[in-house]
Amino acid sequence: MNEMVYIILVNYNSWQDTVECIESLKQMTYRSFKIIVVDNASSDNSAFELKKLKDVILINSMENLGFAGGNNIGIDIAIKNGATYIWLLNNDTVAHPESLKELVESASQYKLALLGGKVYKYGTESDIWYDGGDINWWKGKAYHTHIHLKDNNFVKKPCNTEWISGCSMFASTKLFEQYRMDEHFFLYFEDVDYCYKLHQAGIPLIVIPGGVVWHKTSSSVSKTSYIQFYYSIRNNLYFMQRYGALRYKVYYYPYFIARTVLFSIKYFLRGILYKDDTKKMLGKAYMKGLSDFLRRKEGKL
Repeated sequence: MNEMVYIILVNYNSWQDTVECIESLKQMTYRSFKIIVVDNASSDNSAFELKKLKDVILINSMENLGFAGGNNIGIDIAIKNGATYIWLLNNDTVAHPESLKELVESASQYKLALLGGKVYKYGTESDIWYDGGDINWWKGKAYHTHIHLKDNNFVKKPCNTEWISGCSMFASTKLFEQYRMDEHFFLYFEDVDYCYKLHQAGIPLIVIPGGVVWHKTSSSVSKTSYIQFYYSIRNNLYFMQRYGALRYKVYYYPYFIARTVLFSIKYFLRGILYKDDTKKMLGKAYMKGLSDFLRRKEGKL
């Protein structure tokens, strides 16, 4: 078994994470792989630092193309170079030495499928961040089934799932040639959108328990940032517009819009009360995400 795998890492202002990820990849038992790093027009010292890496294909994008756009650049290069498999991996992860071997062996059993591995929280032995995903269609919420729990062998063997986190996506090059990630989302929900596109095409989405990585979770974007709030709101609405059944939309739109407005008011008033500009900005992010959806704005903010 020596099929060539191209591993794609997208870097944005987090070269230290990228270096640590690459160091873990070099320890893997499966050796037929090449690494592509796409730097998404970082504004820190990433371009300079990443040039020092050996045995890595470095691509410097002239603009920040977002998660999907950055990965699509890497996918095009992998296709051109004759990759058998492609592994989209977050740059803020550390891989288990056996993870790639497990993913390749599993992928060989399927004609066409998207695989995802178990993802533990960085710094823990087995605290789950992702081992399968589900969707609450009434609320438009895509969630991780066992998040924050210690792994108790919830997933003992490969199993189907509703969606696979973009933190770790593995498939044959043929699948990535046929189905591309939508760059209109730019950031957040592009992985859920991609998975549901595959689901509609009848392509299995499978969690591989042996494909383990540890994830630092959103190292390039703060969990309380304007960007995170904005894209989460806007792209959630786009996702439900595309895929939500009418019976869900009748409940979802009033619920989600009312929730968005109330959260916007809450953050903004707290910002005024506590003289906290960050909270005021988060309040604006909610309304900006909603208004840009209504104005049909897509892509980068």
